[in-house]
Amino acid sequence: MPCYVAFDLLELNGKDLRRQPLEARKRVLARLLRGAEAGNALNANTSPRARSSAQHACSLGYEGIVSKRLARHIVTGAQTVG
Repeated sequence: MPCYVAFDLLELNGKDLRRQPLEARKRVLARLLRGAEAGNALNANTSPRARSSAQHACSLGYEGIVSKRLARHIVTGAQTVG
């Protein structure tokens, strides 16, 4: 059985959700995942300490983390961290 960990929802039933804040998209995703098969989950983790979280992930051998501001929409295209 496949296992999925969802952290964002960009489209639903043909509707583009990228202009909605992440908080709103996570609420919709949480509703969709209620009653999902075992092994599928919503990653609802949010941390105000993103930089230290990324450094910790890298110290464990991970490539990095996925992080987004809760009140922001998706910005399409290449992004840089400054």
